[in-house]
Order: sequence, then C-alpha cells, then structure tokens
Amino acid sequence: MKRLVDTHHLADPQYEELTTLLRQAGIHVHETHTHLLSFGALWVRDEDFSRAREILRTESTAYATRARAAWEREWEIQHRGSRLRWFAYRLLSDPGEVLLRVLLLALTAGAFVLYPIWYVLR
Repeated sequence: MKRLVDTHHLADPQYEELTTLLRQAGIHVHETHTHLLSFGALWVRDEDFSRAREILRTESTAYATRARAAWEREWEIQHRGSRLRWFAYRLLSDPGEVLLRVLLLALTAGAFVLYPIWYVLR
C-alpha cells in the first residue's frame, strides 16, 4: 500500500469529495487516523496508486478553483475588498486567535529584527 495523501491537509468537504471519487473509481482506500506520532492518511494499493494520484490531482485542482472563487465572492461581498474590514471581521469572530497571532508576530519580529539591531547599536 502507498500513502496517497495526509488527511491533515484536506478540508472536510474536500476529504468527502475525494473519498467518494476514489470509491466511484473502484479504488480501495484504507484510512489511518491521526495520533500522537503521525497524521492520518489515505492509503491505496500499489496497482491503484497512479489512478488514485490522477484523481487526487484533478479533484485538488477543481476544489482549489471552487474555494478560490468562494473566497473572492466573500472578499467582495462581505469585506468589500478592504483589508481593514477583513481584519475587523477576524478580530470580532475570534479575538483570542487574532491576538495570539499578533503577539507571536511581535515576539518573532522582536527576536529576529529588533534585538539584533539593538545589540549592534549597543
């Protein structure tokens, strides 16, 4: 059996679509679940691997195109093309995550940019 794709990298709708397409093509899929030492994955038999990989490529391209179109519609309708509106929406929908990301970005900038400059000027 060969590892086709990590399930960690698939969105839920994409996972459902991919497994449906593989089953429709008659490809037996074995799934391992995520645990402490490894991400879950979809595995296929060696003789089905090339067909499964082609189905994965086709499905991934189609899914990415649909996801990008959905994001473009959301960007224009909900955020009206404004990064500030997008940031405010993200901040209001999940303030903890946004504040944590901003804090980590500030710490990273401080550690890798500001501290070396301060050290050289000192």
